[in-house]
Amino acid sequence: MAANPRDRANTSPWSSDVFRQNRVVHRAAVIVAVAIALAGPAIFATVGYVDALNLRRFQADITAGQVARYAYIQGPTWGFSDNRVAELVRQTAPIDDAGRRIIAPFQGGTPIVVGDEPSAPVARVSVPIVAGAERVGTVTVEASLRPLLFEVALAVAVALILAIAAYACVRFPLARLRRVFEGFRESEARFRSLAAVAPMAISILDLHGRVQWANNEMLRRLDVSLDGLKGKSPHDIYAKEIADDIVRLDGLVLARREPQIAELDVGTPDGDARPEIHVRFPIEDEGGNLIGLGSTALDISARRTAEDRLRQALRLQAVGRLSGGVSHDFNNLLQAIETNLALAKLAVQGNAHATGLIDAALQAGRRGADLTMKLLAFSRQQTLRPRRLDINAWLREETALLARTLGGGIAIRAEPCAGAAEVLVDEGSLANALLNLAHNAREAMPAGGAIAVSAQRRRLLPDDDDTLPAGDYVEIAMADTGIGMAREVLSRAFEPFFTTKEVGQGSGLGLSMVYGFARQSGGTATLESAPGKGTTVRILLPAAPPGAAPSTG
Repeated sequence: MAANPRDRANTSPWSSDVFRQNRVVHRAAVIVAVAIALAGPAIFATVGYVDALNLRRFQADITAGQVARYAYIQGPTWGFSDNRVAELVRQTAPIDDAGRRIIAPFQGGTPIVVGDEPSAPVARVSVPIVAGAERVGTVTVEASLRPLLFEVALAVAVALILAIAAYACVRFPLARLRRVFEGFRESEARFRSLAAVAPMAISILDLHGRVQWANNEMLRRLDVSLDGLKGKSPHDIYAKEIADDIVRLDGLVLARREPQIAELDVGTPDGDARPEIHVRFPIEDEGGNLIGLGSTALDISARRTAEDRLRQALRLQAVGRLSGGVSHDFNNLLQAIETNLALAKLAVQGNAHATGLIDAALQAGRRGADLTMKLLAFSRQQTLRPRRLDINAWLREETALLARTLGGGIAIRAEPCAGAAEVLVDEGSLANALLNLAHNAREAMPAGGAIAVSAQRRRLLPDDDDTLPAGDYVEIAMADTGIGMAREVLSRAFEPFFTTKEVGQGSGLGLSMVYGFARQSGGTATLESAPGKGTTVRILLPAAPPGAAPSTG
């Protein structure tokens, strides 16, 4: 699998560069130490050897000069066997000189040897003996180089000590520096691991608010690479209103050196708005100097949705309690009115006009009674008789009935649950709820369309829904291809008497009754809709446990 280019862009070269330099410095330290250990003794040995040869040449020149003057003075009578020559050579030799001198004739003869033969290795220098203009012989001076070798060995030891010291001076601080950077690398790795899995967008900025680094979540939200994001300011990334708020927060961070928090609705690449909590905070070095800014942005869309759902549930609960109380009182009044109207009708038998008026009043009373029943359903105070119901079989029967009821132009299909699905529910109320939803869907598709009624099993975890306990549920969903609802309409759709229809065309209690029935049955109802994208209503009912017996509600 190819590596994600964002991951490659998001990988800092800091550590690799540091340790590459670390290795270079380490190798340089080794080379310097070896150079000191080898070059020092080699130079000392060379200089010592040259000095030894120069000294022997100087001594040979002195001896040759003395012998040449003696030979010149003696003239033809002098000879190399003359003991006075040997004595002369001894006199010119230094007292502490351990070498020897060999005075040899130029044209053969017995040489004069003064001194003992030196120990190997030997430094040897020969110079001619010139008396007047005639070369009469040579002087050879020999001396042992053992003292020089001792001095060279001593120089090697000193050089090794200096090399070790030089290496230590470089290596030990370098090792400490390496440990520091290893700790930095581990810290950086932990930070990157945390940033990689963090469910929030994280970025590091310079003091001008320009992005220097961002984690994968921020790159995913903005749909850019790190190279494409580096150096950009808030006005290059967000809409002007959001960017102005962020710049204001950054100004407060720089002025107060304290974190600043704000909740912003940030535009997304697809044109929607995403609520985020932005935290901007200062970044300081060890000396307390401000060197940059940090930013985190947490997507709170799920929390905002949950809060909206909770507020809607609480609002509907409050309205339901009010509706339930009013409905009971209103129903009692209607019963009294209907009873008196029935008695009045008996009293005016034979009077057609009065009987017609009373019948109209009775019909209005019955409509009022039907209205109170719907309000009781919304307030979860209607009488329910739940029984065990096989949703798959029931769904096939109901969709066949709805297909005949809705008429032509509307295609309806059933999508039963993949496995067995049973609930404890009042079948009549469930059928009435489905019929209400189908009529709403038909009205949302004046030019015709399609309705899909599906069922599926769902398991809610403790954190999935704030209004329902965790457990097994069966979801019945009706989806249409109608005109859909705007967000402001969607937020109030379950409220009683709320309707977008013309006056007299609807009571605004259809969806309210569905919601109240679902809540009274131990579940809930939710809506999903957008203009031009149709509407989906989901009724969530608790799944019947194995062997459950019918009960009354």
